[in-house]
Amino acid sequence: MTWIGDQLVVWGGHGPSSVFSNDGERYAPSTGTWSDINAVGAPAERYGHSAVWTGSELVIWGGMSNDPVIVGLTNAGARWNAATGVWTPLPKTGAPSPRRDHVALWTGTQMIIWGGYDQNGLPTSTGALFDPAAGTWTALPAAGAPSLREYASVTWTGTDLIVWGGTWGIQALDSGARWNAASNTWSPMPTIGAPTPRARHSATWTGSELIVWGGGSNTLDFADGASWSPVSNAWTALPTTSAPSARRLHSATWTGTELVIWGGTNGTGPLRDGARVTPGGSTWTALPTAGAPTARSGHAAVWTGDEILIWGGAAAGDATATSVARLSPTTWSWQGTAQPPTARWAPAGVWTGTEFLVWGGFAGAGFAAVGDGSRFNKATSTWTAITATGGPSPRGMHSAVWTGTELIVWGGFDGDLTALGNGARYNPTTDTWAALPTAGAPVARAGHSAVWTGTDMIVWGGFNNDFTAIGDGARWNQTTNTWSRLVITGAPGSRGAHSAVWTGTEMIIWGGMSSIQGDALYNDGGRFNPATNTWTALPATGAPSARGGHSAVWTGTEMIIWGGAAGADLRSGARWSRATGTWHTVSDFNAPGARRFPVAAWTGAEMIAWGGVAGGTVLSTGGVLAPRP
Repeated sequence: MTWIGDQLVVWGGHGPSSVFSNDGERYAPSTGTWSDINAVGAPAERYGHSAVWTGSELVIWGGMSNDPVIVGLTNAGARWNAATGVWTPLPKTGAPSPRRDHVALWTGTQMIIWGGYDQNGLPTSTGALFDPAAGTWTALPAAGAPSLREYASVTWTGTDLIVWGGTWGIQALDSGARWNAASNTWSPMPTIGAPTPRARHSATWTGSELIVWGGGSNTLDFADGASWSPVSNAWTALPTTSAPSARRLHSATWTGTELVIWGGTNGTGPLRDGARVTPGGSTWTALPTAGAPTARSGHAAVWTGDEILIWGGAAAGDATATSVARLSPTTWSWQGTAQPPTARWAPAGVWTGTEFLVWGGFAGAGFAAVGDGSRFNKATSTWTAITATGGPSPRGMHSAVWTGTELIVWGGFDGDLTALGNGARYNPTTDTWAALPTAGAPVARAGHSAVWTGTDMIVWGGFNNDFTAIGDGARWNQTTNTWSRLVITGAPGSRGAHSAVWTGTEMIIWGGMSSIQGDALYNDGGRFNPATNTWTALPATGAPSARGGHSAVWTGTEMIIWGGAAGADLRSGARWSRATGTWHTVSDFNAPGARRFPVAAWTGAEMIAWGGVAGGTVLSTGGVLAPRP
């Protein structure tokens, strides 16, 4: 995990299935969203590699690969330019020997590689400097380098590389050495007053001192530490009053004024607590546990300049270790730790102006209908569960509209694929549901569309119990709480799994299928004007390819079509301009993976697309599109 100034980057590695990867994503705290990193030209899949940020490029190097050309440890790498999205291979001439689990640090002008494990699984005590400007490697001196060790800490001070602690065999160490960039020499670290021998501790540079804390030695874990000053070349013990419990593999973050310890593990298992201390102070202050991430160790933590981001780590059986948690030093409160909705496809979602509401859908690759939902607050990057009390029965392929004060859910298929002709209204202010009337409602259907006009909800199209398309619709009026039928003269042909948007004066229908089986796909549509009660055809020239199960949003001037399926799942789309009546292709650069039945909403400046299904995999991922002018 690497902080690149305004985003968090995760690249490569492997999951529980030990499948290596060579892809990555960027997390933007300002929006609480993830976006893909260009994979074209990326290094081969690997884990145990290093990543550093130069100020303009992310540099990946080394690690263990299962690429057919490499297979094993590698000393290859590449540089990713954040501005252009382009990868450039690193030279191998003069590079350190192949290794994994090494350390890489950025000096301001060069990348330092040090330590790691060789092909035989033995630790190394060698390293090198890579100069991106010159494109060359220079070996670090061997004279005076630290003795062989593993699980040591490696820190860059701005002038020196400090290696401290670790183990050799079963012996924990309290020694170390520092390499000075100006003199290109190593000198030993003092042992008098140093922390007791340990490994898997944290080491943090404050700008003037190195702080070592926690860690373990054989079966013991520690809850103490010390700070080392390069001016006096001496160690000073840290206070132990109210310190976090003994632990190793925790995170340590420097905020500019305080050291923050969180998580880790000890004999009791993974931890989810921590504390903070000011160097020179006499006591620690506990971190809140309310809203804290689930217990984990070996996670990553970065300081963004105004908050701490926690990501990843080992927490047995816990999928939330892939979520980002944010700790604010202003309020010392946690954000972004609530779980998103469970993975599902064919849910319905709306944007309220401040929140993204997701409700219902099907779980798994089948039709297990879901009867719950959640609210995502973009400002705080948090999810909150929607009450299910009084809500619609479980369903998927239903519709949802936002009235300005309420979410309205209607229709859909239940878990037995029986079409439904009912619905309910959800008020997020009171977190309550109220049923819609069924008298005069359209015939039961799913895969239909619904839009909100400001006074009416218009339902159109969809599939019936025979899974064939319907070509009619109806309007529900909020004031009278009654339904009335739509005119069908000039309307598009019968279809379901199409899209519909409301422009402020018209409803636009586009795409869709003639049946659930997708016997025929459409790339045409029509515009319905409630004021004149008439339909007008959409132009077909330049329209996206025929598809169904796609998403659509209205930006205020354009309709954006994205995703869906036409035999294969799609990640393409197009924009239709009301002013010009023309279509324009949407870029797929950094777009979410191909999928059908995603849910999408317009925030006022961006389109959020989330969920859906790809092949037989149900997704709980998405992306944000900021259309170009």
